[in-house]
Amino acid sequence: MLTLKTLLAGAGVAQRELAERLGWSRPSLNQLLVHGRWPKQADREDSKRAILNYLAERGLATDGAFKKVAEARCNAPQPSATPVEGVTPAGITEDSEMLRRKEQLTPAARRHFGMTGDPFVDPQSIEAVYLSAAGREAYDAIIGQALAGVGLLALIGESGSGKTTVKDTAVAYLLAHEKHVSVMQPYVQGMEETDTKGKTLKAGHIAETILRTLTPLAPLKSSPEARFNQVHQALRASSRNGGRHVLIIEEAHCLPTPTLKHLKRFMELKDGLKSLVGIVLIGQPELATRLDPKHEEVREVSQRCVDVPLPALARPEMRAFLEQRLGSVDRVFEPGAVDALFDRLTYAFPLAVQNWVALAMNTAVRLTAPKVTVEIIKELK
Repeated sequence: MLTLKTLLAGAGVAQRELAERLGWSRPSLNQLLVHGRWPKQADREDSKRAILNYLAERGLATDGAFKKVAEARCNAPQPSATPVEGVTPAGITEDSEMLRRKEQLTPAARRHFGMTGDPFVDPQSIEAVYLSAAGREAYDAIIGQALAGVGLLALIGESGSGKTTVKDTAVAYLLAHEKHVSVMQPYVQGMEETDTKGKTLKAGHIAETILRTLTPLAPLKSSPEARFNQVHQALRASSRNGGRHVLIIEEAHCLPTPTLKHLKRFMELKDGLKSLVGIVLIGQPELATRLDPKHEEVREVSQRCVDVPLPALARPEMRAFLEQRLGSVDRVFEPGAVDALFDRLTYAFPLAVQNWVALAMNTAVRLTAPKVTVEIIKELK
């Protein structure tokens, strides 16, 4: 990690502030702080000057800010003045609010705020889904990938950022309005990167997924060569009848390296010059690390991949998200309380927001407060 990360944490500066100053997404800044990787679109020297100016404005030391140092172990003692951060087994840092268990809104809180059900259950219709600006871009990217039936994109976001919701919303639209598009999704419930942890998803399993979608009644060929030819012929026949095909793989950060490499071979299945399948990978920030072009084993894939980040909600987006979930923010929060919550959260990902709002509402009921106040937000633990 960079010394810069320690400087920000020691001063209690939220990474969000620096990301907004630079015009970066927070996952991009996190990649720099943790792994020393600069965003491809950023001019490194200009960015360094902007960061040093920011540190100077805050009265922080600037010497050695970009020096790499060892990351502290997740069980190492933390200075009491430093915001506590956890480190996942994969090495991706997550602030403490992202590690909070799910908070269930109590029946008493639902009655108190006049709600017949839990407003934080997963959306059951497209109309109930809130999409941020980045979420809308990701949604449009998946739709476009499916309609084009060509290329590879990776939707990347932290746990709780809404990746699956965006994907499910796009798939629901495709199934309802684009009947000529075949959406192919392998089952990934037991998938892990190695067979020592679970079961790896191999190219053969992807082939089975394609055939199960396009020709569900056809028996599978036994030999790998015959089965992949069967896949090619099924895609070609569907395409000649006007079909488009998109392969969507969730939890893609758990894909084994050989399967990542083999994705290029599926992209190369064509009917003449016409590509036959587009691919969407959905995963956590580790996926961006694994698809780094510097990794020679997957460079053929990473060089063809378009990254679509799904960052945390901005301040007005968090309010709009809560407005949709709660029906009316004002019936739950006193003036200033929503802003106080946003300032409290380092990353306003939808799942974290829901858990903290449920906690705040439960706390307000316990304290017999009519609404959630700024003071209640500040006292939440």
